[in-house]
Amino acid sequence: MENEASLEEIFQNPLKDFGPAPFWFLNNDLPEEEIDWFLQEVSEKRNSGVFLHPRTGLEVEYLSQDFWEKIAYCMETCRKYDLKAWLYDEYNWPSGVVGGKLLREHPEYIQSYLDYKRGKVEEGQIIKVPVEGKLIAALAVNQSGNKIISLKDEISGSILEFQPERDDWNVVVFSERTNPDIFFSTTCAPWAGNERGYLDLLSKDAVRCFIEYTHEEYRKRFGKDFGELIPGIFTDEPANYRGLPWSRNFLEEFSRRRGYDLLEKIHELVFNVGDYVKTRCDYFGVVSELFSEAFYGQIGAWCRENGLKFTGHLFIEEEMETVPSYHGNVYTALKEMGMPGLDWLSDKTSYDEISMVESPDLAPKIVSSIAHATGKRFVLCEYGGGSGWETTLMSLKNLVNYL
Repeated sequence: MENEASLEEIFQNPLKDFGPAPFWFLNNDLPEEEIDWFLQEVSEKRNSGVFLHPRTGLEVEYLSQDFWEKIAYCMETCRKYDLKAWLYDEYNWPSGVVGGKLLREHPEYIQSYLDYKRGKVEEGQIIKVPVEGKLIAALAVNQSGNKIISLKDEISGSILEFQPERDDWNVVVFSERTNPDIFFSTTCAPWAGNERGYLDLLSKDAVRCFIEYTHEEYRKRFGKDFGELIPGIFTDEPANYRGLPWSRNFLEEFSRRRGYDLLEKIHELVFNVGDYVKTRCDYFGVVSELFSEAFYGQIGAWCRENGLKFTGHLFIEEEMETVPSYHGNVYTALKEMGMPGLDWLSDKTSYDEISMVESPDLAPKIVSSIAHATGKRFVLCEYGGGSGWETTLMSLKNLVNYL
């Protein structure tokens, strides 16, 4: 009974270490008087710490000497007010491009993806398919899937033109393309360069470069506080953002790991013929392995070596049908984290209709199950984003109770 009473008392009046840790948006020129005022307010409201989140509007150039001086002042002020200072590994999100610097200096590490265009052509008809990017394969597959024709010789310029003399055929063109999108992590600040593209998360060399540019720079300056003042580092929504996951050495890695040439079966990624279930399982299995080893595995190992908790969350981890294309596998990614996390983009529970996510949202159960399976004591939940200006304290409190 004594233990039960003690537990009830702690639950009613938890230690400060169990308080929330807000995302602290570093979104101006970071004047010292504002830093001091804010962190004092955070501490007095019994928050456990803050996540130092370089964000839209940051006027001090990310990772510049001025930036490091401001971060050093933030660290000492957190120490002054007994707050934990959690690191955030990027400017804005998604994590990986170092505010655009990595893309500028290492274009060889820009994310590529496997694009495909497919169609069906009947006997005697003509099909024209545009070919964009680096050609990987151009194939015609008969309806039963037991006959495959290479159509590379049917390509002229950037157009494949095919007219079968007999039978009906499925036609597909696979190509490797570079992600052309502009992400928040390279824009929305006066110093930002609006670089296009994202990091190749399946490449160990690319991710190692990200670690050198970001994590190691924090270690050089603040390593003595790792594990104490600085408990860990947060990563935000790394993912394959276009098409099917790919990397410039994917074919070689696939052959080494699965023992056959993917090009012999690549049509089975998009047509339900042959042994397509096994082929797709093999393909996404290799994606999952490369993603986990390159990004989560390397960063997780670095954090363990340096006494930090690796935490954060995936991109749209709540939609099971899109997880393979975005991440390969949820488990192999989050098992590398010291504190697996999720993002709850609403002030509603999964019993309610939520505009930004599917309902029911399984992410909390998935993440907590992974923590149980891997022996992790804590999980993280980023919550409140996407709630809208009309949200109320009652709604947010109800959500905390649910989560």
